[in-house]
Amino acid sequence: MLNLRALPKSQPHNLLPAAIVAIPGHFIENVILEDVDITYGGGASEKIANIGIDHLDQVEEDEAGYPEFFMFGELPAWAFYIRHAKGVTFKNVKISHEEADFRPLLVFDDVRDISIHGLKVDKSENKHFIILKNSKIIRTGNTNFPVNDAIAIKSLP
Repeated sequence: MLNLRALPKSQPHNLLPAAIVAIPGHFIENVILEDVDITYGGGASEKIANIGIDHLDQVEEDEAGYPEFFMFGELPAWAFYIRHAKGVTFKNVKISHEEADFRPLLVFDDVRDISIHGLKVDKSENKHFIILKNSKIIRTGNTNFPVNDAIAIKSLP
């Protein structure tokens, strides 16, 4: 088991979320996460680094560095950051974090055909659990957010 908190840090950095990311014009397709329970460390600080949801275009598109995870630098979600994908499904997924984290739970950027059913989230410090930027066709059902879906899901132009 890898303990991310024990790794040396060359520069201040928040714990990274899972990322499902392709390069522009080449989509990752048909990703299904089903019947999983994930606990993240959380504990991100806005003072260390912060890519706000209104600055998602600041996440690098380093095609030459792809697919190395470190190429992105700071990411704007605490659980999943998904960009350039089609057909992404979360089914019966429970996500939690150990320490408070100011970032949203899920960020979708340039994603088509999103389906979220049976997502369970106990808490999130950000009232917007899901951020959609340039993303379409989201279907949800049987989700468990501590706030209503109209607040939990925020669409950006």
